[in-house]
Amino acid sequence: MIDINKKGIDKLIQKFHFGELATSTFYISIISGIPLLLIFDINNPFKTISLILVSDYLLTFLRNIHYWSSQYFLIFSLLHLFDHISRKSENKFKSKVWLHLTLSIPILFYLILSGFILKGDVESLLAFKILRSLLQNIPYVGEELSYLIMGNETNFHIIYFHHIATASIILLFFILEHSKLFFPRSPIFLISLVIIVITSFLLTPLPVDEYSSIIKGPWYFIGLQEILHYLKTPNFLNLFILFCLIVFYLIKFVNEYFRKLIILFFSLLLMLYLVSSFVGMFFRGSNWELTSLSLKNLNLNYELNKFINKSEEVYLETDEIKFIHNRAEGCLNCHIIEGIGSYHNPDSIGCFSCHRGNPFSLNKRAAHVNLIKIPGNLSNAKFTCGNSNCHPDILYRVNNSIMTTMSGVVSTDKIVFDEISNPDSLFRINDIKHSMAENHLRNLCASCHLSNEKNEYGNINQLSRGGGCLACHLNYSNKALVDLNKYLSIQKSFGKPPKFHPSLDLNITNDHCFGCHSRSGRISTNYIGWSEILTDELDSTTTNIKRLDERVFEIKNADVHYKAGMDCIDCHIALELMGDGSLYSHKEEQIKIRCEDCHSEQIKFLHYNELDYETHKILRLRNNVLHDSIFIASGNSKLAYSNSLKFKNNKIFLITKNTKRNLELRQPSKKCKLPAHRNLSCQSCHTSWVTYCTDCHTYYDKNKEGFDLLGNKITRGSWNEEAGNFHTNYPALGVVKNKDGVEKITTFIPGMILKISSGKGSQFNFKRIYAPIFSHTITKKSRICESCHQNPLALGFGKGIFDYKKTDRTIKIYFKPYNQINPIDMLPVDAWIGYNKKSLEFLSTRKNISPLSPAIQKKVLTVGVCLLCHRGSSNVMQKALFDFDSTIKKISSRCLLPEF
Repeated sequence: MIDINKKGIDKLIQKFHFGELATSTFYISIISGIPLLLIFDINNPFKTISLILVSDYLLTFLRNIHYWSSQYFLIFSLLHLFDHISRKSENKFKSKVWLHLTLSIPILFYLILSGFILKGDVESLLAFKILRSLLQNIPYVGEELSYLIMGNETNFHIIYFHHIATASIILLFFILEHSKLFFPRSPIFLISLVIIVITSFLLTPLPVDEYSSIIKGPWYFIGLQEILHYLKTPNFLNLFILFCLIVFYLIKFVNEYFRKLIILFFSLLLMLYLVSSFVGMFFRGSNWELTSLSLKNLNLNYELNKFINKSEEVYLETDEIKFIHNRAEGCLNCHIIEGIGSYHNPDSIGCFSCHRGNPFSLNKRAAHVNLIKIPGNLSNAKFTCGNSNCHPDILYRVNNSIMTTMSGVVSTDKIVFDEISNPDSLFRINDIKHSMAENHLRNLCASCHLSNEKNEYGNINQLSRGGGCLACHLNYSNKALVDLNKYLSIQKSFGKPPKFHPSLDLNITNDHCFGCHSRSGRISTNYIGWSEILTDELDSTTTNIKRLDERVFEIKNADVHYKAGMDCIDCHIALELMGDGSLYSHKEEQIKIRCEDCHSEQIKFLHYNELDYETHKILRLRNNVLHDSIFIASGNSKLAYSNSLKFKNNKIFLITKNTKRNLELRQPSKKCKLPAHRNLSCQSCHTSWVTYCTDCHTYYDKNKEGFDLLGNKITRGSWNEEAGNFHTNYPALGVVKNKDGVEKITTFIPGMILKISSGKGSQFNFKRIYAPIFSHTITKKSRICESCHQNPLALGFGKGIFDYKKTDRTIKIYFKPYNQINPIDMLPVDAWIGYNKKSLEFLSTRKNISPLSPAIQKKVLTVGVCLLCHRGSSNVMQKALFDFDSTIKKISSRCLLPEF
């Protein structure tokens, strides 16, 4: 039975001979390549191929035949080689013929690879550099051999000559010598031709340009790339390839034992190469980085011709084709785009660089395959904004920035739900699962991060969340909005896209920040002077504003910087907003700027020549390239604010980026530097108000329909929040200790004072947690002394008054809260700590923060007692600012000190 099967297989092989198939495909490749020679421009191969693809379907089909016949030639040649080994037919050949067959292996790969290189695209250049580098590393003769075989990367004339002449002729000679058959049998040739024609009709191989994020060599070359990735020097690989060729040649001359060892060696080598190729194909992403298994990493760059609808084809003459970077781009021949701005002008970068699709087609359906309608989302940014030719470095930073990870929000929520004990843990919002805290985030919080998808056309507004690069850089002009509305309402059914494109630029306004930063700490609303109130607190005597999300705000005092015409980006620099590549637990760790950078007697400057690359680029894009200019440095770093400066009459003026206002940089008051205030942050005295939110209730309703903001789906059961009381006042003060152990007094608000009901019976958890805040309600005039030293709220005790009772030689201080006492911990509902309660445990959202210590409280309250009689501007109080302890020792006998 075995003999019968073997005979049947041998008979089938004889009829369907891989050698004849290989010869047939080789001839088809040569014949189809001759017409292409007549139009191929070796000085600009990429332009030639892209022009063929866009303008001439017949030439495209001919190129397909040339390409696929070469691929099949390689495959059938290798199968024929395996066939020889399996049948031990090497003994039938003379030594010279076997030597030629051995040499034909590297010549075969060189011929196929040289054709791949002659595409002239970025994948070709990559393969060229790898092969050239391997040759150059051959000792003694490497440079000469490399030039003889490859030429140089400035032109492909030598490799072109070898491809069409030298390698092809040598290989043809070896084939004829080996087969002794000038032309294969007609049935075999016809079978080969049918296979190639069908494949050529179905699949068109497309070139890869510099905007592609995943760049790899041909399928047979990827395993070599993977191996080279692990080798420190390619010399070993050169020697190993030579060794393999010698061993393969010797298989004819060794006995059966050694022949089996050689076959085992090559079998293991083949398995290793297949595994390496699999890893390179499916596990290597952009920049050859190792990723999880993904079909996207395969990077199949083919057009499926079977889907072409001829009625949607556009025909143009060759001289009508538009080119981008020597690439014939069909998009621009159908789409006339205006309004996008100079930064991303389609005449400079085309449409494909952002929207992908297939630029090498004038067929609507084919051109729109794999089209990205809304580029810039972080899910597609590595193919669009972050591709290798645009902003790949920024994409890496943005992915690690706190605005993408939301690490602090996740860790704080998990602290509240008692799921972790370390508030400085690192998290990514997109990686959270389905614990109680994580479901709470999914239902209520997980939309304000840059990786949240923008999936609808339109301007950035108050309801916008996420959107990756678009979150900050997308702007619609009036014309673009009008055109978009027409498209959405009428023209969409007719398939006519808007003519006016939104702009992608550096015109970043406060509106871009509003959607995410008007919640929680309410930075965006506070900055413009809006204080949130509950709808049942509406007062007809005050001016109220209702926003798109139905929240209501009362008009209060805006930040002094906002009144001066400054936008968010006038302070916050690029390396801060987009991250610096490092992962941070909380947002203040990513902040680079300080008030003292602009408000100091000794402002630190950087000359234009000292600026980093990114700041240079920002200045060029804003048309502020002034080589003799100087800029403000951020802290002690080499980072700079990219605002222009003006010097006039010994004064320094900062020019705002969007409004172009000239603002004088004023020095801080001398009082700010006095010893008593040296450990106070600027906002401790200059914050005019913050929002207090107390007594909130967070509960889970298993019967209520909710929405998973990460999974983008409706859920059964949802977390809900009921707001407590809002009020505005001065912030509480607390202590922040930096990594060097230096303590600074700064501002705090209730992060979470709330009850959490998990839905299990009537049980709930209560949390009292304060968080540091820079409220962005800065006022030029500092708060008065009494607002700290006689204010229980400032010390963390909650809103109320101090009642001072005189005794014989002292004053006793009693605290009377205004708000009700929480029965759970017996503290006022808005308190952080208890008055005169030393052992009270407290929680915060950071490890390095705490309320004012008892020692500091005593100092603050002592000054408050002094202020009962002495004004803050009096001589004795001014002396106390210089040396408090000495002043206290010299007090009059009439003065009474507090009793603690």
